[in-house]
Amino acid sequence: MSAPVARFAPLAELAARRGEWRALSESALETNPFYGPDLLIAAIEAGASRDETRLLIVERDGRLTGLFPLQRPVLRDGALGLGWVLHRDPLTCITVPLLAPEGAAESLSAALAFLAAENGPPALVLPILPENRPFAVLVKREAERHGRFSLPMQVWERPAIARGSRLQPRAIRSIDKKRRRLEKLGPVSVRRMMSGNPDVAGLLDAFLAMEAMSWKGQQGTAIRSVPALEQVVRALAVSYATSPAFLMEALMVGDEAVAINLNLAASGTVYTVKGTYRPDFASFSPGRLLDAMATSLVDADEGAFLAVDSCAGPGHPLLDLWPDRLDLVCLGLALRPAGRLHLGAMAMGKSLMDQVRRWRYRETYTTRKTSRAA
Repeated sequence: MSAPVARFAPLAELAARRGEWRALSESALETNPFYGPDLLIAAIEAGASRDETRLLIVERDGRLTGLFPLQRPVLRDGALGLGWVLHRDPLTCITVPLLAPEGAAESLSAALAFLAAENGPPALVLPILPENRPFAVLVKREAERHGRFSLPMQVWERPAIARGSRLQPRAIRSIDKKRRRLEKLGPVSVRRMMSGNPDVAGLLDAFLAMEAMSWKGQQGTAIRSVPALEQVVRALAVSYATSPAFLMEALMVGDEAVAINLNLAASGTVYTVKGTYRPDFASFSPGRLLDAMATSLVDADEGAFLAVDSCAGPGHPLLDLWPDRLDLVCLGLALRPAGRLHLGAMAMGKSLMDQVRRWRYRETYTTRKTSRAA
């Protein structure tokens, strides 16, 4: 068996090898549905991310054994252009590259050595990396073995729900109280539907309109504010065979949807990538009610789902509601000696941008609370 070889490949080549790409995605050392062909091809072709994505692949004897979709950092990752960063767009919740389990260490070493030899950025950032999982363990071991400087640029906990978990008693009491208030307006229920359901397009239209009317629409972060992203979401909604699958949940009061979550589902996990609610129902906290009902997705012992991942950022209010946690790290790797300085500058820039984002969120949250009180 020959040594693995890394190179940049055009999207057209990988699209033609879609079956091989899908097989790698489904059997990877650590699965990542956001880097599978169905979602990533659609996202790149539509331009869902603001940045160009280059596809670094690793092959052994002509067989695809690794895929690293790379971008140049945007401002939120720190100093502009100082390193490579794994692909992100508004739907991406995990940035773990795809590696075949057999020879994973050799494939990773080949990819890092290729980037180190390239006349490009001297650092690599993995912005959303689950801790204590196979890839995180492997990349840290490889960095230590080859003497590569690594820097945890941020660590945080993300709310999640594992099969068998229940909300905390205090949270249950609060949710029950909110539900009783809402039930005075009509019967409350949850409606769910998957990709390919003939009614999913109508519910998606309701979601897009509802989100555009909310504070997300005002801030320009709603899906309708990014036409390329809307194109990707609509393509996923109508397809029967995509991975990840499209799963929509709606909190209904009678026949009216008052909150809707847009989820992606793959490998037994539901990823809650977007959520919204009707502004005129804000005082009833319909979004929080719908999030609380997500426990029913993993209730059944023989059900299709094992966990729900909130895809939430640091300090999200779901920390007070959902019982489990996913440990995450934004990890930087120096590819060449200069990478240490670049990572330091990027970490400082990222810290500053995170502070700005938290300030903006607090200002927006305060404004929303004031508007509801009025």
